[in-house]
Amino acid sequence: MKIQFTPKLKQIASTLLVTLVICTILGVSMASYLMLIAQQNALSVRSQTWNLAIAYVEAGIEEGLQQLNSNHENLAVDGWTQDPANVFTRTRTLPGGQYTVTIFFTNANSPAIIARSTVNVGQLQARHLPMAFFAQANGVEQMATVGRAVRVLCHRGTLFTKAMVARDTIDLNGNNIQTDSYDSDDPMRSNNGRWDPSIPIGDKGDVASNASIINAVDVGNANIYGRVSTGPGGTVYVGPNGRIGPVGWNGTGIYEDADGVSWVDDTSNFTFPDTTLPANYASYPDLPPGKTVLVPYPIPMTSDTLPEPPPASYTTGTVTETSKVFPAEGTYIGPVTTNIVTSGPPADRGTWYTYQKIIYSWNDTGYKTNYYDHVIEVGGSYKASSLDGKKVLVQAPGVTLVLPNGLTIGNHELVEIASGANLTIYAGGTTCSINGNGVLNADGKPANLILKCANTVTSFSLNGNAAFCGVLIGPEIFLQMNGGGNDTVDFIGSVMVKKVKMNGHFRFHYDEALGRMPADGRYLITQWDEIP
Repeated sequence: MKIQFTPKLKQIASTLLVTLVICTILGVSMASYLMLIAQQNALSVRSQTWNLAIAYVEAGIEEGLQQLNSNHENLAVDGWTQDPANVFTRTRTLPGGQYTVTIFFTNANSPAIIARSTVNVGQLQARHLPMAFFAQANGVEQMATVGRAVRVLCHRGTLFTKAMVARDTIDLNGNNIQTDSYDSDDPMRSNNGRWDPSIPIGDKGDVASNASIINAVDVGNANIYGRVSTGPGGTVYVGPNGRIGPVGWNGTGIYEDADGVSWVDDTSNFTFPDTTLPANYASYPDLPPGKTVLVPYPIPMTSDTLPEPPPASYTTGTVTETSKVFPAEGTYIGPVTTNIVTSGPPADRGTWYTYQKIIYSWNDTGYKTNYYDHVIEVGGSYKASSLDGKKVLVQAPGVTLVLPNGLTIGNHELVEIASGANLTIYAGGTTCSINGNGVLNADGKPANLILKCANTVTSFSLNGNAAFCGVLIGPEIFLQMNGGGNDTVDFIGSVMVKKVKMNGHFRFHYDEALGRMPADGRYLITQWDEIP
């Protein structure tokens, strides 16, 4: 039997075949499109996870850097663990992942931080899709987590890189004000480490304010042999006779070098150190008792009145002395004659004492004897409620003195730092003041005296033509320097305070050797590398 197809049936079969082909094409296209969307979504999730992983790494780096700057003396606190190799670690869990940060503190000045993060990938990313073109083309098996790691190297710089630093404004709008520099480590730029006006000055007397306001630094008519910086957007005012520039430039205003680079910028962003009194200072011993000692006397003298017998190398003599003040025992020989004067000028009236005053003639030994209420012969930490009427001699390096009630040195107090010694003072209270030559720095190097004033201290004063040779740090101090005198060595060293206002005849001499002191500033990142 022969079956014959009618034309109508042929048309129906053709339509069905075309429909099947079209449906197949649409189905394959839809499936491919859905797979493409799924793969794009997976790649998008992974990209977001990849970016989140580096954000977690950065959080770990920030925490490690903060730990270094806040607790570098004891890193094994605040949840950090330590292994015997001076490596400190902490892990934190965050939404969707975690990070582990490790501090390698084998070099205190150049530690390394490694932060590793692990972030959970989204559900689509975690699923293995063998038909995805990305997986097929690259042979990459999708993972449930993404991890990244970064290693940074840090460096700790010195704090004292400027002559004068303030968190707020600096006002130098007085008379005969000048900042310059010298170098106590350079025998060609100092006199045995001392500032000497006969030696040519340097131009590192830089001034910096963190303030970002108009006239953050008011130079007025001062001579700034150095550069001036303000906070971002801050400005500097220079009077008609003021100058900011290098030594050898005779102009006024603001100097620009041959490339048009100004000696004024707005990049100041100084971080002030913590000056809080040590937490355990109550356990420090009191200042040791005093005694008579031989101390180097840096300036040759012709004679000196001393309360104790001099060493054998001195020659002893006497001179007739008349005074309204009864002589202290040990400063005279023989009887004391009392004379009562009732006539003559009022200033001459009263009770006068005549006696044979002992004098010790200067010779080539370079030493003198003197009595001190406290003598510190061993480095370490000490405390004192006050220095009221006391004389303190520091003869050792590495001495720390805590004065919780503040530092006041008047006409009857003395702090003397012998040659080769250095002293760090933590001062509490609300004010600090130094009168006359109340602080003697035998070597004349500012690094030998570091004065750290707690945040409760709001003022610091130099009175009676007092010359200060050291470093002053007071985050809340309004430093007002009034008057000055004929002495051109008014302030030698560096200051870091809240605000500065100078009036009178002050000269500020920055010691460039302070910029080379052992690192004690904040840790900063010097190198950043992503590692496997």
